[in-house]
Amino acid sequence: MDLDRKGFAGVDDFDHEGKGGVRAADAQQFLAAAPDGFRKGGSGVGAVDDAGLAVGMVGDFPRLGVDAGVEAPVEFVDEAVAAPDVLLVHRLEQDGHMEGRVHVEGDCASGGARGQEKEECAPMRPKRRRRLFSSLPRMGVGSDCKKINAAHGLLSCGGRAVKQGKRAMKKRILVLLALMWLPVSGWAALQAGAIAGPKEDSAMPFAVQASLGILNGEAVEHVYDYETADGSRRQLSRLDWDLKSVAMGGANGSVRLMDKLTVNGGWWLALSEGSGGEMDDYDWLDTGSTDWTHYSLSDVDVTEGYIFDLNVAWDLVSVETLTARVFAGYKQDGWSWEDRGVYLLYPEYGYVPQDLGGDNMINYEQEFRMPYLGASADWKLDNFTVSGHLTWSPLVSATDWDEHVARELHFKETFEEGDMIGFGLEARYDFTQGSFRGLFLTAALDYQAIDLIVGDMEVTDASGETGGDEGVAGIENEYTAISLGLGVNF
Repeated sequence: MDLDRKGFAGVDDFDHEGKGGVRAADAQQFLAAAPDGFRKGGSGVGAVDDAGLAVGMVGDFPRLGVDAGVEAPVEFVDEAVAAPDVLLVHRLEQDGHMEGRVHVEGDCASGGARGQEKEECAPMRPKRRRRLFSSLPRMGVGSDCKKINAAHGLLSCGGRAVKQGKRAMKKRILVLLALMWLPVSGWAALQAGAIAGPKEDSAMPFAVQASLGILNGEAVEHVYDYETADGSRRQLSRLDWDLKSVAMGGANGSVRLMDKLTVNGGWWLALSEGSGGEMDDYDWLDTGSTDWTHYSLSDVDVTEGYIFDLNVAWDLVSVETLTARVFAGYKQDGWSWEDRGVYLLYPEYGYVPQDLGGDNMINYEQEFRMPYLGASADWKLDNFTVSGHLTWSPLVSATDWDEHVARELHFKETFEEGDMIGFGLEARYDFTQGSFRGLFLTAALDYQAIDLIVGDMEVTDASGETGGDEGVAGIENEYTAISLGLGVNF
């Protein structure tokens, strides 16, 4: 290898700035010549300085504020290769030797230069979200890994499922918290509640309410295979779709048919696309590691969202200011997203961020159908009522649709017998005098979580050919909403 005018030896040719090494676009040309320690890194590595210290190079990516020719010692290059969610930041000493530092990704103002210290920059690490529910149940169903991987455009059948926490324990905690609130709980604004007044004569009291709120949450799409030594399921892919700052609006009504019996219904729609929502797409293709191998980030819009609820409630206990009831109902939720690609981190690009230019890559839709049981209570003090509810279903069925736009691939996945838990709190004020008599105001908090359900996948390509497999898909959804409402009793 020749030395350039600054004393750096290049693996291949020198660039026009005289810096050693090969840039990202030429990665494949120098892989054979690169030292073994750089082979995993792909692009952006492969030079040795005059002291025999290996250095790496980061390509020219002005979108991320990283200049061409940024150099760092081999130990930091190795760390970046092992943990591909970092960029290299460094300091070059006046004597020409390099003292490197690994710095998590950020929107850096500029790359470093000889004799200048690189300024620290803000993190932009791919998000590792903590899931409400975690450990993945194992199933012995076989699968055609190659078929599913080919449909998703993946490279191999490697990878392992990621441990996501103690799902069952957290679920029990949620149930206990909801039960603690039950003595002063009842109906919340995104749940069809028994808001009709008491039956005093032959008439049937009824009430209607309109509400506006903000909803935040997340939906998760999973892909699995069974290509393990013991045939157990492992995570192959996961897509996390945000429900972020989605404006919701709708109405609910209630009619009292008997002294203790009410019929209640409600419908709410997404009024906005949300704000700042993202989608994280992870793939696990390396059977020797629990770390993801491929990652991409997209911005997302919520293109459609709705919540429908219908139930029948029975006043079980009514003692002075406290009313407790049980109810049974049916609920259906639906959400749709459209993404705009931001960047990807792939090993074939040396885990250097590649700009996706905002192109629409994936559209996704979820629908949940839930017969459920519940309990609620109202505690009334003068004109104020504090109320809440607890709902539960072991019979959630769901369908999702995933469209890979550029490759014209359509995925349809079906799920049965999932679990849902929900609870809500509401404060209500009734106007009992003057021109506002009969009106009431509400403020509410709602929470709902649908645990991981494993189901079947069907894939249709651009030619119309269809394939698929059983037990290779997974779905989750959870949200929290706060809302204000205005209602009237008749």
